[in-house]
Amino acid sequence: MHLPPSSGPVLLASCVLLASCAPSPEERGPVDAVLAFNEAITDQDVDAALAAVATGGVQLNLHSSHADMGEETALTQDLDALWRTVGTVLFNTLAAYDRIVEPVDVEVDGDIATVWTETRTVASSGDGDPTVLDFTEVYLLLRLDDAWKIAAVANNRPVTAP
Repeated sequence: MHLPPSSGPVLLASCVLLASCAPSPEERGPVDAVLAFNEAITDQDVDAALAAVATGGVQLNLHSSHADMGEETALTQDLDALWRTVGTVLFNTLAAYDRIVEPVDVEVDGDIATVWTETRTVASSGDGDPTVLDFTEVYLLLRLDDAWKIAAVANNRPVTAP
């Protein structure tokens, strides 16, 4: 799949025209790792999610996630520590947190791969309307001991209110 990350309707039309949008066997491993990570977060299973992450995996930060966190933020954050902290907060304060991830581009070159996704998060507190965010993520994966592991994640998630 070699479509731009914001292809939306183009992706659907291409799937219809090509009769198949399934990743190639070469692309399947990285896509499966990304999907497993996000499904585990939705299932509130941080340990399962982090099983898809390489030791030393990092989150690349363009800005703070929330407006009350200040403007200064480190460019990188330990992915394991980040999700252990975020998971604890999310899963103890929300009724549900869903990550809906649609891979839109996959590139594999030997033991390195990138997976671009269109991501939607839905955070439900149980009372009131859920908070819905749409953004793009890019995952850098490495094939380590015959398994694809997430080495880095970057996104353009919007800054939200506190």
